Amino acid sequence: MPLVSAYKIVCDELGDVCYIGSTKNKLAKRLYYHKITSKDEKNQGIIYIKMRELGADKFQIYLMETRECANFEEQRKFEREVYEKHRDKATLNMRRPYITTEEIKEKDKLHGIQYYQEHADEMKQQKREIYKENKDEIKKRVKEYYNQNYDTKIKAYKKEYREKNKERDKEKRNAYLRMYRLRKKEGMKIDEVKDLAE
Repeated sequence: MPLVSAYKIVCDELGDVCYIGSTKNKLAKRLYYHKITSKDEKNQGIIYIKMRELGADKFQIYLMETRECANFEEQRKFEREVYEKHRDKATLNMRRPYITTEEIKEKDKLHGIQYYQEHADEMKQQKREIYKENKDEIKKRVKEYYNQNYDTKIKAYKKEYREKNKERDKEKRNAYLRMYRLRKKEGMKIDEVKDLAE
């Protein structure tokens, strides 16, 4: 398995902040490619912007850790481990070196929640309009789905729901029965009983 080096790139003028990366090549070669990349204005990574501002020759590279890695994914995970150890100083990195599927899902979820909060009214309005325009088609599809899935999905869901909410439903039923008996006994209307219950 190839040996991978985790490295940091620093510059005296920037203090103790650094860039963390990993490579299978020699460190001098990797730094050379960072310097070459920094010359292209299209590259807007923090490390490249700083190299252009301060001069690429003022940056040095240092070995942090080494590990054998079977493939590129393992290399990125190794780089992430090293990055996490020095995260507070790795401010020249634009993003984490390796992002798990769970982290991506969480980010997407948070983005979705934020988007919904910012656009809730217009999304609700849009849904109402879509429903209005396609009412018959939607009803038809719902009915088809119900007929196709009643014996498999819907029946099972209803059973699971009943089991899950057995105690709550029992309490609701008992509360209703108490109200009904009170109404019958006192000759009160149902709304008056509700007022008493509140």
